[in-house]
Amino acid sequence: MARFLKSFYENSYDFEELLEFLSDFEATIMDEYVEYGNSIYDLAFGASVAKNFYIKLEEWYKNNDFDRDKIKEIINNTRKDIALEFLHKVNE
Repeated sequence: MARFLKSFYENSYDFEELLEFLSDFEATIMDEYVEYGNSIYDLAFGASVAKNFYIKLEEWYKNNDFDRDKIKEIINNTRKDIALEFLHKVNE
């Protein structure tokens, strides 16, 4: 979870309002999944957390009139970053 959010944050750094969403989401997710750990580093980006993230992100961008294509680009870049990092580690 922490790796996904870190990469998403890095890909969102030009958008202050999106960075605020990420901070709020992290607090919300920790409240909802407190029984699984004490920090965001204890959580995996499993199906239920991912679903929660994407639902809240969709609500956020609709309520804030944020460009949907920009969100898709950020998500795709985040996925690519994580995949590349994994491949680098595997091939070391």
